[in-house]
Amino acid sequence: MTDLDESTLPPRRPLPDEVRDRMRVTVLAGGRPAHFRPNRTRRPLAVAASVIALMAGAAVAVQTVTGPDEITGDQPPPLDRATADANLDRCWRALADKQRTVPGRDTWMPVLMVANRGITVTAARAAGKPLFCETTGTTATVSDPNAVPHPIEDTGTAAMLVGSAGSVSGVVDPEWRQLALEVKTEGPGKPVALTGTVIKDGLFVGFAPMTLGRPTDRIRALREVPGRPSPEYPWQDLPAAPDPLVPNAVDAVPPPVDRTAEMAEVFDDCKRGSNGSLDWTGWEPVAIAGTAPNRTLLLRSGLRIMKCTIHPSSWDGYDGPGYTYGPWPHGTIAPAEPLSYVTWESVGPEQAVFGLLRSDVATMELIGPGGFPINVPIEGGYFTVTFPTFGIYGPELTVVLRNGSGTEVHRGPLPVMADTMTR
Repeated sequence: MTDLDESTLPPRRPLPDEVRDRMRVTVLAGGRPAHFRPNRTRRPLAVAASVIALMAGAAVAVQTVTGPDEITGDQPPPLDRATADANLDRCWRALADKQRTVPGRDTWMPVLMVANRGITVTAARAAGKPLFCETTGTTATVSDPNAVPHPIEDTGTAAMLVGSAGSVSGVVDPEWRQLALEVKTEGPGKPVALTGTVIKDGLFVGFAPMTLGRPTDRIRALREVPGRPSPEYPWQDLPAAPDPLVPNAVDAVPPPVDRTAEMAEVFDDCKRGSNGSLDWTGWEPVAIAGTAPNRTLLLRSGLRIMKCTIHPSSWDGYDGPGYTYGPWPHGTIAPAEPLSYVTWESVGPEQAVFGLLRSDVATMELIGPGGFPINVPIEGGYFTVTFPTFGIYGPELTVVLRNGSGTEVHRGPLPVMADTMTR
């Protein structure tokens, strides 16, 4: 055996971004080796690969920057660079006086953009540092590119942003070709959410509808290695992400949408669906949520309130619409109360909350378990807000109502009421 000389060595290659991320995680975490040492005594998880493959089919829109780097999984469509840059511009503006603490905007390069249920996460590198920008119709949340990551033990996988709107993003160990997440809200009867992630250039983005910034949420990660159809890697706790540099900066107000004509059309459909079993005299539509074929209409007659939900029928042998009416026989408005009436209804993949507010109420906020406020538009004294189905439970949300002078007139949990009759 002879010693290797310069001519026998492979050519030099530039250090990949994901390797640099892993080295950065190792240094910032205190020098722990950033490599994975599988425990061969653990029982193989034969279903892991199939679970990840199933979750990878989640309804998300994915776009990445095209280039020579490998993209894990199916090839996504080319990145809409204009949209990605617009999202990053919003996050840059949301930083306000904190702009001086991060690399300049001209160093932000988008890598990956993932959208789900009105939430978009744009993963980027700011002067080479991972940065995540979560945008909704009204808010922008920005991760801290200078934050110290907290990786899973013996790996380079770490969460860098857990958004209150339901995103989980971070850096992934280069040995991890796929990554699945499990979110468990602690407490009896609390649900578990499973989700796949999208990986590009050492960055990952996933969505877990029940991750709303709750301090008790537990997130676990599952890796899957190429060439190992039965990986021996168990679920591992994903340490908490650093606090965002800017959480939920309200930077946009959605324009009001006039759905008067649509409400009249749906009201006629609701009346036909009742087959003459309900007296519609005096009832008027006042609010609507959802899109066809799943829509819910809120109706009022004096101090009485009722809902009509139109949905695909679940009856065997019938492919027409189904109708749900409620509360049964009807709800009653309490006009002296600031929160005069509240009702919930499942509308397709979402749950809608309808309500009526006292005439002096000018603004409404919902505050989630993580303390993040959501501004709710008020139209004619009524409000409508939607959430992912199974994403929240009413008492977990605090309602804050203020009058025109900014004085708080009500603060308390969001009530739940859902008595219905289905035809």
